[in-house]
Amino acid sequence: MKAFINKLFLTCILFLFSLTALAKTQEQVLTAFAAWDKNINNLFVSFDQATFFEDILISSSTGTLTKEGQNLILDTYENGKLIQRAFTDKEIIKIFDPQGNLITTSPWQTWQQAQTNKALFDFGNYAQILKEHKVKNFKEEDKKYLLVLEGQNEQDTYELTFVLDEKSFPTNIILESQGVKTTTNLNEIKLNKKESLK
Repeated sequence: MKAFINKLFLTCILFLFSLTALAKTQEQVLTAFAAWDKNINNLFVSFDQATFFEDILISSSTGTLTKEGQNLILDTYENGKLIQRAFTDKEIIKIFDPQGNLITTSPWQTWQQAQTNKALFDFGNYAQILKEHKVKNFKEEDKKYLLVLEGQNEQDTYELTFVLDEKSFPTNIILESQGVKTTTNLNEIKLNKKESLK
């Protein structure tokens, strides 16, 4: 009986040790999050995004985002059909219609500032995001990490929330400001793949 109790005790200790070993500190998670700036060679994600004002849905969209080096291709869909394609090298962004005709050209920063949830399109710029915000909340839950950042623009204070996976890569991005909440879910994440991304 004593041997059994000792074995059970040892098993519990090893289990607790393994949980502690798996857990990461806030500093470790933020360091890994910022490191994606240099570690994303290529990326493909599909996403769905919804914007609410005081819990009333005001817009929704789905799309895909492909990143190769500094180049980004953003496809936006409606009812399963492509309605717009955007291409940028993060200097200039070009918007095309479904037939490939150029609609407009704009400086990347100008277009980026007009987006509801800029963090969705800012893959590879996480270190800068951390510099421009302060950490309001951080916790581990369900094998993921919840990172809440607080920022301020000229008009108001806002919250930018990332749900990060075990590699500190975002799976959800939420922006809340003045009653407006935009939630973006990232799906089908293909990161640093050698084969075709799509």
